[in-house]
Amino acid sequence: MKILNFLNKEYHISKQITSVSREKNKKIKIKASTIAKMLFMGMFCREKSINQIIKKVHKRKKYKNLFYKKEIIQKMHGFREGIKDINLEDLKQINKNIIRKAKENKMY
Repeated sequence: MKILNFLNKEYHISKQITSVSREKNKKIKIKASTIAKMLFMGMFCREKSINQIIKKVHKRKKYKNLFYKKEIIQKMHGFREGIKDINLEDLKQINKNIIRKAKENKMY
């Protein structure tokens, strides 16, 4: 949890994640920012599949602190449908910003 707080403080990830958008699909009630948080967490923890990401979020209490209490964290079907509608350009921009900041800090 400390490493995630550091990343948020240094790279301002939470601000960038809230800017992620997706096309509205009325059947799916998951926010694009929730999807982006789960994808980022999975990438950071080097999970091999989406199923492992979802299992970790639902089973472990320490990851629940990343999400607001009112955020809906759906199971596999809703998450997969939400990923289909997400705007990839926003995720690419977050990736570029992280790499740029890492180069500035001479970490990369």
